[in-house]
Order: sequence, then structure tokens, then C-alpha cells
Amino acid sequence: PLRQKLPWLLKRPADLLAVTACAQAGAVPIIGAAFGYVALYGLLANLVLVPWTGLLLWTGLALFLFDPVLGPGVGAWVHRSLIAPYLKAVETIAELPGAVLPVAPGFGLWCLLVVLGVLVLRAIRDELDHRGYPEHLVQHS
Repeated sequence: PLRQKLPWLLKRPADLLAVTACAQAGAVPIIGAAFGYVALYGLLANLVLVPWTGLLLWTGLALFLFDPVLGPGVGAWVHRSLIAPYLKAVETIAELPGAVLPVAPGFGLWCLLVVLGVLVLRAIRDELDHRGYPEHLVQHS
């Protein structure tokens, strides 16, 4: 419903934000369990770095296809203007205070149990709604 209220110019950026946030949220338990830490700035960093990475990939593909025509100077320009700032942005974000949060070994299992609990509570609420309980007895979050 919120997406429908947005002007058409903001729908694509909102979609990018929503997909990035959902992917990040879904990956946090796996990353935490595998590496022992989670990146606190991951969502914000990905909002900048994911589209930038796409631009780098498409630029690289174009250079691969057209480099003989364009010449080697274009590759140096792409490195100076796109790749070097990208690497600097990654380094800067990684050096921010509190950029990573160590997590306990059972972090992934804990996240799984939290999600399971939320799903069970949602199923209970939906079942109460379905049975026709009076609205004042069914509290929505």
C-alpha cells in the first residue's frame, strides 16, 4: 500500500531499498553464524554499493566488448572515476567505529527461533481474525 502512494519517480529507488533491506535481513543470521560478526552499516553501505557494483559490472562488460575500439585510455579513466572511489568507499565504511558487531556462536539458531516465533504469533493472529473474534479482543501490532 505504501508503494502505491509513492510518485512514479520514487518507486524504483523504494524497490531497491526494500529488496536490499530484505536481502540484508535474510542474510544476517547466515553471515553472523558463518563469520562470527555482522556488519552494522551493511544496509546503508549496500544502498550505495550495490547499485555502484552494478554500474561497475556493466561498465566492465562494455569495456570488454568495446575496448579495442575505445582504446586503453578509457580503461584508465574508468579505474580513476569508478573503481578507485568504490574501493575507497568500501575501505572508509569498513573503518567506521562499530562497523562490525561480534556475535555468539548460536546467533544463527537464535535468529531462526525469533523468526519462527514471529511466524507462530502471526498465524495465531490470522486464525483469530479468521474465526471472527470481535476486533477489540484481537490486538494488531
